Amino acid sequence: MMLVWVLVLTALLASDVAGMNNSLELEVIPHHVDEPDVAERMCDHKWVYYPPLKSCFRFFCDKRSWTNAEVFCNNRPHSAHLTSVSSSAHNIFLKKMITAASKKNPETWIGLNDILRESTFTWIDGSIYTYRHWPNGGPNNLGNEDCVIINDRYMGVWNDISCLKKAAFICSYRRIND
Repeated sequence: MMLVWVLVLTALLASDVAGMNNSLELEVIPHHVDEPDVAERMCDHKWVYYPPLKSCFRFFCDKRSWTNAEVFCNNRPHSAHLTSVSSSAHNIFLKKMITAASKKNPETWIGLNDILRESTFTWIDGSIYTYRHWPNGGPNNLGNEDCVIINDRYMGVWNDISCLKKAAFICSYRRIND
């Protein structure tokens, strides 16, 4: 499995250096002849499969408000959402995805918010909010900050910011067949 990620990241870096667009392109490279279900687990074009969650993810560098990013995700195949984050390993995967796709280390929307009730954070996709990756003192709600980004400049910690701010974003959807 590690070989697959090395090959994917190599393909991503090569496309970035060649000046191709900065959304993730997955190069399908067979890695296990004895694994017949590899093709069944693949995601749509330019989406990356994350086996522990049996889900597909895609980073978009277009800067949008949180609400516009969620609407954009909903209009993707499979009615995707801004991604939820379920564990430290998942957060690291997302941080690596952001770093591989953009050298600028952009602030990137995830689906966590407290829009409905202040200080009660929920995931837009309905996932249970158990894993947290806030910095000390966060979330701080300075100036009515209801939406959350992964801040790649600071080790992938989360930060609450205004939902109106424009940021890159990650959409995700769960594979139906899995």
